[in-house]
Amino acid sequence: MSELKTMKHGNRFKDETGKQYGLLSVLSWSHYDAKKHAHFWHCRCTCGTKTIKNGNTLRNGETTSCGCKKVNRWIGNKIKETHGGSYSPLYEVWHGMKSRCYRKNHVAFSRYGGRGIKVCDDWKDNFEVFRKWAIENGYREGLSIDRINNDGGYEPSNCQWLTLADNTRKARLEKKGKYNNGN
Repeated sequence: MSELKTMKHGNRFKDETGKQYGLLSVLSWSHYDAKKHAHFWHCRCTCGTKTIKNGNTLRNGETTSCGCKKVNRWIGNKIKETHGGSYSPLYEVWHGMKSRCYRKNHVAFSRYGGRGIKVCDDWKDNFEVFRKWAIENGYREGLSIDRINNDGGYEPSNCQWLTLADNTRKARLEKKGKYNNGN
């Protein structure tokens, strides 16, 4: 049984360090989220990805990988292997990017698809291609995708990963005409 610890804020928890949950190895404690009443843990997946996961979902078996775990499902009379990332934060980035560009009823469509912003063909219908580019280009949970040229589309040569604060700062400076390639 894990050792019971108490944090400075008085919340008690079981130390999960060193435990294995599915494909995830728990490396260390990350933080406590008071709204979710949950402790979060730094984990490493067998695929090599580092991630932060909710201790409750680790213990109850809801979370067993970083999102890379492939699942098989039946399509007609054939088994189709899926990417297994549908509930990952990166999938949400990909889905949001496409929604802003192609869903006319999306709240931000006028600023994206309505202005002609598109997602490149390689990414539009293939999450795995987008995920590979993202990981190779510095994606980590908590970063947001940014188009370097605000009038250009979502494509490898025009995208980068920024913190939400940096992305907001860039947008504010662009609006004032004071932003020049990150300087």
